[in-house]
Amino acid sequence: MSVVLASVPVATLLTNLLPWWRFSPPALGLALYTAIFVALIAAVALACPWRDRILAPLGIIAGLTALVLAVDVVTGASLQLSAVMGVPVLVAGRFYGFNNTAFALFTTACILLVVAITNPLVRRGQRRLAALVVAFVGVIATVLDGAPSIGADFGGPPAIVPAFALLTLMALGVRLTWRRIATVLGAAVGATLLFAFVDYLRPPASRSHLGRFVETLLDGGAWDVVVRKLEANLRILANNRPLTILALAGVALVVFVLARPLSKAISEPGGGRFGWLSGGAPISQMGDVTPMLRPGLVALAVAMGIGFALNDSGIAIPAYGVSLAVPLLLAACASWMLTRTEPALAIAAAPAGPAPTTP
Repeated sequence: MSVVLASVPVATLLTNLLPWWRFSPPALGLALYTAIFVALIAAVALACPWRDRILAPLGIIAGLTALVLAVDVVTGASLQLSAVMGVPVLVAGRFYGFNNTAFALFTTACILLVVAITNPLVRRGQRRLAALVVAFVGVIATVLDGAPSIGADFGGPPAIVPAFALLTLMALGVRLTWRRIATVLGAAVGATLLFAFVDYLRPPASRSHLGRFVETLLDGGAWDVVVRKLEANLRILANNRPLTILALAGVALVVFVLARPLSKAISEPGGGRFGWLSGGAPISQMGDVTPMLRPGLVALAVAMGIGFALNDSGIAIPAYGVSLAVPLLLAACASWMLTRTEPALAIAAAPAGPAPTTP
C-alpha cells in the first residue's frame, strides 16, 4: 500500500499525457488513467529483482518522479498544468519552470534517489564515490531548478544546495560542525544570487522573476518582497485552519503520547512490543543496512525547512514532500522487517524431521 501511495504524485502528472478530459464526466477519466499509471509504477517497483530490495522501491519511484519532472520542465512544463498535484490554471500563478509544489516533489525525489544509489556504495566503504554521486545529482538538480531558462525558481537553490552539500559531507563520513554548516548555507546564498544575477544581465523583456528580484533589490524594494512572502505564508496557514489544527494535534500526540513507546520500539534490544515485526531486532538496526537513510532524512528536512521559509507556498512545500517521502520510508521499513522475519518464517514452515529414536 505504501508503494501505491508513493506512486500517486508522478501518476497524476503522467495522466496528462492521455485525453482524460474526453470522458463524461472528466473526473472518471482522470481517476481511471491515474489508477492505471499507479498500478504500472507500483508493479515495476515491487516486481523487479533488485539486489538492494530494501531501498529498491524507494529508488525506482523517486527516480521516476525526478525524471518525469525534469523532462517536463525542460520541455515546457505542460504536464503540470491542471494536474492534481500540479499548477491550477485558474490560479494562474506561473506556467513555466518549477513552481513550488513541483520543486518540493522534485527535491524530495532527488534526495531519496541518491540515498538508494549511494547506500550500497557506502556499505562497501566507497564513500568518495558515493559523495561524487551525491554532488553530481545535486549540481544537476540545482541547475534544472534554478537556471533562468529552465526552472527559474528563485527559492529552490537556497534549499537544494545546502541539502545536497550536507548530504555529500555525510556520505564522506565527515562530522558536521557549525562552521561547516555556515559555509554550506553561504554557498547556497551565493548560488542563488549567481542564478539571479545571470538572469538580470538579460534584456528586461526576457527576465524571469529571478532577474526582476535583483532589479527590485537594486531599487531598494527587497523588504517589500520579504513582507509579501511572509504574509502569503501566514495567509495559507490561516486559511487552512482544519489542516493546521490537525497537524499541531498530530505533533502533540507524537510528543506527549507516542514518544516513549516509539523510542522503546526503536532502541530496545528485543524490539519492544513490536519485536515480532522485526524478528526480535530493534528498529535502530535498520541503520546498519541502510547507512545513507538517516543522512537522507537530514538533507530532506533541511531542504523542506528552507523551502518552507523562503517560498510563498508555505506549508504546502513540506506537505508535498511528505506525500512522497513518508510512503517510501514506510515501504523501506516494511521491506527491512520482511528480511528479518523471512528466515524465521521459513524455519517455522519447514517440515519437522523424524522424531529422535532412543537406543
